[in-house]
Amino acid sequence: MICNVKSVKRYGYRSAMVMSRVLALSFERGDSIDGWRRELAEEANSRPDNHECYSVESMTGQVLHIQFSDWMCYVGFTIDVNPW
Repeated sequence: MICNVKSVKRYGYRSAMVMSRVLALSFERGDSIDGWRRELAEEANSRPDNHECYSVESMTGQVLHIQFSDWMCYVGFTIDVNPW
């Protein structure tokens, strides 16, 4: 469950890329990271897709950016909103 989140914004297929990455994790269908991906999509009123990013704003205004691409999850502090 996603807690203490003010908003989740989705960037669709190849429309953005997470920069200043601090974490890279591989995942598989049905594992906990895939569940997290599905929760983020639900919070953003969408369906999970490949090559997508989310900006997650906490209740205190801090923003974290998360990218899912080819069974990898990248977490970072900045996002480049440009098609790739």
